[in-house]
Amino acid sequence: NDQTADDVEMQINQTFKALLERTPELVEFLKDPGPLEELKLTWTSLSPPLGMARLKTVELLLVLLKTKKRYVEELVIKLDLINICLDLFFKFDMNNLLHILVDEIVTSCLISENTDLIICLFRDCRILERLLE
Repeated sequence: NDQTADDVEMQINQTFKALLERTPELVEFLKDPGPLEELKLTWTSLSPPLGMARLKTVELLLVLLKTKKRYVEELVIKLDLINICLDLFFKFDMNNLLHILVDEIVTSCLISENTDLIICLFRDCRILERLLE
C-alpha cells in the first residue's frame, strides 16, 4: 500500500515537472495562438478570437498557480504570466469564463505568502492603473 502511494506521488511529480518545463510554450501560445478564423458576433467580430484552447490554457496555468509552490510562483513572475492574462482579460472584455479565471489568478496572487508575487501584480502588472483606465 505504501509502495503504491509512493508510485502515485512519483508519477504526479514527474507529470508536474514535465508540465512546468512546457509552461514557456503555453505562455507563447497565449500570446500568439497562430492563425484563427475570425469570429463574427452580432455586435462585433473577434480576430483572433480567444478560443477554447487558450481559455483552457489559462485554466491550466491557474491550477499550477494554485499549488502555491514557490518555484511555480517564481516561474509565473519570470514568464510575465499575470500580465499576459490581464492583457487577455481586457482584450476579451465580454468573455465571462476568461474573467472568472483571471479573477482567480489575481486572487491567488493576493492571498499568496510570496510578496514578490504581490509586488509583481501591483508594480509590474499595474493592476490598479489598468482597472481604473
